[in-house]
Parts: sequence; structure tokens; C-alpha cells
Amino acid sequence: PLRPRPRNHLGLPPSAVGFRYPRHGKPFLETSPATIYFNVRHSAERALYALSKIAQPGVDIEFAHREIDCEKLARRFFTQNEFAALQELAPSSRKRAFLTCWTRKEAVIKASGDGLSLPLNQFEVTVETGSEPRIIAAHAPQIADCTLYAADTGADYVAAVALYNGPAPK
Repeated sequence: PLRPRPRNHLGLPPSAVGFRYPRHGKPFLETSPATIYFNVRHSAERALYALSKIAQPGVDIEFAHREIDCEKLARRFFTQNEFAALQELAPSSRKRAFLTCWTRKEAVIKASGDGLSLPLNQFEVTVETGSEPRIIAAHAPQIADCTLYAADTGADYVAAVALYNGPAPK
């Protein structure tokens, strides 16, 4: 199989690249001659990376075949509307829809730079697997400044990408 050729986006040797970790732990480049925002997440045998020169990215990827109690997690972390939308689906579709919603929410909180300090039930995203990824309701201003995108990672994974276009995190 073809593999992408590594590119040096910074023009620096790896040993010269430094990272800083702000209050919620999302690392950023300390020594970059150009502004490059990034985020990375892995699950099972895949990783998802996002690089941007214009906005803070957030990514999430989940292995679709792992054992997970979707109903318990959705009841705890999703909004009432998201939970109800999952319950309306056929049982055979719920796990993938749960992972779709979960990855969209995770990508958003990673992009905003707030991480889990922002509860997942404080904003609502589209749930269904085939639905356009978007934020339906946001009770926090930093969420309203995010845009969601689908990420095609194959049948065995579910993934999402978000870009935060608001003010720089403190």
C-alpha cells in the first residue's frame, strides 16, 4: 500500500520542536516559526491527525467493534434530546450512532481547548450516522464558534473533526 511521505511543516528538526501545555492540557507548539495548530487521537490500530494554519482543530476516532455500554454512557453524558434520538433508532444501529455522537462531541471539546472541563451535555450535536455533522444547540459561547466535519476512516471506525474559530484559549 502507498504511504504518505512525511512532510516537515515547520522547517525544523524534530529535536527543535517544543510543546507547551496550558490549563486543560491541549498541547501547542512553542518553537514553531509559523502558526500551526494540531490535534491527534488514536483508537485500536488507527490514528487521526489534524493540522491547520487558521483554526484550532479537535479530532476523535473510535474503534466501532469495542465493547461499550452505549445506553449507560449516553444517559450520563448526552443531552436528553440526543439520548431520545438514540432510543428511537433500531437496536442494531444504536452503537454506531452513539459513537457518531460521541466522536462529534469529543472533537468539539478538544477544538475549543476546554477538554472535559466543558460537560458533554452542555451542547447538542446531530446523532445519526448519516446526518450532516453539526452543532444543534450550544450553551457555551466557545462551542458556538466550532464547526463539525465528518472524517471517513473506514467501516471499522467512527471519527469526527471540529475546528474552533473563536478567540484563542487562555
